[in-house]
Amino acid sequence: MSRPRTAPRTSLDEAGFTLLEILVALVVLGLLMAGLAGGTRLGLAGWHAQDRQLAAADGLEPVDRALGRLIEAAEAGSPDGRGFLTGEAGRLAFIAPAALLGRQTEVIDRLDIAIGLERGQDRHGPGRLVLRSAPHFHARPLHPLPPGAPAPGTQSTVLLDGVRSITFSYLDRNDHRWHDEWTANMLPALIRLHVIRAGGSGENGSMDWPDMVWAPMRERGE
Repeated sequence: MSRPRTAPRTSLDEAGFTLLEILVALVVLGLLMAGLAGGTRLGLAGWHAQDRQLAAADGLEPVDRALGRLIEAAEAGSPDGRGFLTGEAGRLAFIAPAALLGRQTEVIDRLDIAIGLERGQDRHGPGRLVLRSAPHFHARPLHPLPPGAPAPGTQSTVLLDGVRSITFSYLDRNDHRWHDEWTANMLPALIRLHVIRAGGSGENGSMDWPDMVWAPMRERGE
């Protein structure tokens, strides 16, 4: 008499996943994907920020180099106590050799240099960082120019567009402090320029540039 056959038992290793296990696996997979996506977005944001900084640095270098050559050659002052370099937070003026801008002639050896921010009709919109140069005359003209009128032979160079604000500051060699104004008959130890440009990701769509700092050569005794 033969025994009835029974279905073979299935071992635990051969059993399929339960619905609960599948749900847990899907949740874990979703968390991993969310973390990966967040890390990717963070990495892209950092990459774009670095790209903007590099682009800003590329635009900063020519301005830094051009102004540095002039400021480092600025004249200290005259024997009668008049300072040749005067500065405010928004403007810098000094005397420099005309050869640095390719304007030296038999009668022009020095230039009056003025650096400042100029705006268009929209007084609250971005402006331009402008360098103005005019021949320096030792004697005062018999007929002074009207206020705001450019001196004869004035040339203007736009150094940078899309500028929201600029701030000059001056380091005093005596008190070792930065000042927002300079009228002394000696050169400051250092001159610093801070520029805020439009089109960045900061407040009001602005972008802070790294500070540019120069040391006048005559102040260093060179």
